[in-house]
Amino acid sequence: MIKNMTLHSYHGKTIYLGTKHKKDRALKEQLLSLGLNCEVVEIDTDSLGTFSGEVMRIGSVQETLRMKIKLVMDKIPSANLFLASEGSFGPHPIIFFANCNQETLMFYDKALDLEILSSDITLETNLNEKNIKRNECYLKFLNDVKFPSHGLILQSGSLVVKGIDNMDYLKSTIENIFKDANVESVKIFTDMRANFNPTRMKFIGSVGQNLINKILTLCPGCNSPGFGIVKCLPGLPCRECGFATNGILFNVFQCPKCGLQEKQKRTDQVFYSDPAECDMCNP
Repeated sequence: MIKNMTLHSYHGKTIYLGTKHKKDRALKEQLLSLGLNCEVVEIDTDSLGTFSGEVMRIGSVQETLRMKIKLVMDKIPSANLFLASEGSFGPHPIIFFANCNQETLMFYDKALDLEILSSDITLETNLNEKNIKRNECYLKFLNDVKFPSHGLILQSGSLVVKGIDNMDYLKSTIENIFKDANVESVKIFTDMRANFNPTRMKFIGSVGQNLINKILTLCPGCNSPGFGIVKCLPGLPCRECGFATNGILFNVFQCPKCGLQEKQKRTDQVFYSDPAECDMCNP
């Protein structure tokens, strides 16, 4: 059975967040709820990959997070607690023709050599791009991507202009590109860096709260923090015919330290799948 901490040993300690894009705005309050003081360490996360494509990410999300934490550890070798965030954007893995944002946070306790991950995916993203021609109207695109509250990037060949959040600057930059370069179109796309994307920043905060909940959950075997869901198992019965569907029936919890696993039925009071999701009722 899962046990929650009543008093956590992290209270009053400092966690070091490696970021270049002000992600502390999304995470400081959540960390304070755990009793942790958050200190920002600016690191060159662009060296590990950029959304605009100048630097390709070469490792997995988990490997990239470890590299970010290593950059912080190199700057503050005496520190013990670390936090890093990584986001990715693109087509949803299940829902066709829909873009998504996946965010992953890694908490690392050096003294315990303990990694705790929290990851989630959302359809709430303004991810979009458009090639605009000279004198073409692009106001609908700007409205769709929530400009100017959300930043934009312009790209023409090797030229990349980031962090555009002002209409006058956007117009003048586009005009200058067409004037100075012999191009037929300019690519305009959303700036997905957290400090230029409030929608993403909000989602990072949500994933951060999930991480806090995970840290507060002790392993029933070794008593380490971080006992949380690692996978979901299908089998939820159809409300009409009782046939097992792809709906989630069990959640599998695992300890990141000792590896203990527990399979538990979902606890959100959902007992049946809709017949529309049943292969028997809706083949």
